[in-house]
Amino acid sequence: MTNKEFFKKVSEKEFTDEVVKFAAEAFEKIAQKENERKADSEATKMAVLEKFTDENAHTATEISQMTNGKFSTQKVSAACRALVERGLLERIEPEKRNTPIQYRRVNSEEE
Repeated sequence: MTNKEFFKKVSEKEFTDEVVKFAAEAFEKIAQKENERKADSEATKMAVLEKFTDENAHTATEISQMTNGKFSTQKVSAACRALVERGLLERIEPEKRNTPIQYRRVNSEEE
């Protein structure tokens, strides 16, 4: 069954066993892709966190360069924001406008 056929039958409220089976298979594919994306995202976050080996602050661009281009600056930035939410990194606001945001690993001894 094609997507076109599926949506036509759904719009006509024809819920046959074939339509239900197609929907269930499509849902499984979507769920599998989502799980793969979440696993990839978690691996990215851990790889980014490993780059914070010292107490120095780094920008997302610097971390991206440390990974030799494996992760884009945008992906690193998103990972850093998520790690800040978890309390593993701290966000350092720039003093000047148009200066990149820096991140630093939270010292677990202070807590």
